Amino acid sequence: EIPKALERADHLIAVSEFTKCEIIELTGYPENKISVVYNGVSSEYHPRTEAELGQTLAKYQLNYRRYFLSLATVEPRKNIDNILDAYQKLPNSIRKHYPLVIGGAPGWKSQGTHERIQSLSRKGQVRYLGYVPEKDLPILYAGASAKIFVPFYEGFGLPALEAMASGTPVIVSDTSSLPEVAGDVGYRASPADVAGIAAKMELSLDRTRDLDRRLEAGVAIGKNLRWQHCVERTARIYQKAFAR
Repeated sequence: EIPKALERADHLIAVSEFTKCEIIELTGYPENKISVVYNGVSSEYHPRTEAELGQTLAKYQLNYRRYFLSLATVEPRKNIDNILDAYQKLPNSIRKHYPLVIGGAPGWKSQGTHERIQSLSRKGQVRYLGYVPEKDLPILYAGASAKIFVPFYEGFGLPALEAMASGTPVIVSDTSSLPEVAGDVGYRASPADVAGIAAKMELSLDRTRDLDRRLEAGVAIGKNLRWQHCVERTARIYQKAFAR
């Protein structure tokens, strides 16, 4: 349907510079007819105290800042298998105190991944939450030790922004749109590099001055990329298009 949309459109809105460049490269669409408007993050995503999170974390039997979090549809693009492999490379002392919590509805070609998750769940190393209600997502983000989001391909990467806004360390892919969205806030790793992902998971637990800088910068970015900003920029583009 994309070629048909390009023929009809007076102007395009891309969610990232990466996506804009992909459109130009793959279709030859004129650059001056594409604007970039980043997705926004809900104001529900912000840093929270342990007391604020207690009731919801207790429901999931989780401890504050004591779990790695991966929330995404379970499908090949989201790279859950390599996250599982990376987690298993962590020292036993870390896995004993920091379970890997996976949430998200089943997606395409996910049966093998689910079998692995179930096997690791029986060993007490992985927790699979399945579909997580929208109201609980900000709580799980704010309570995590780190958010792991290393897909093979992403047009924007809203989960990375949600983690940053929550004041939570985030490990992101070094490909597609993620370096653009996370900047120098995220810990970057190649989605195909299992050992590299594991190393960044371990590094995210090191409470250093550099981590404090990353968290402060992430919260600031989240405040500047609320949905209201997205709406205002989109409206301005509509106004210009109608004025022609």
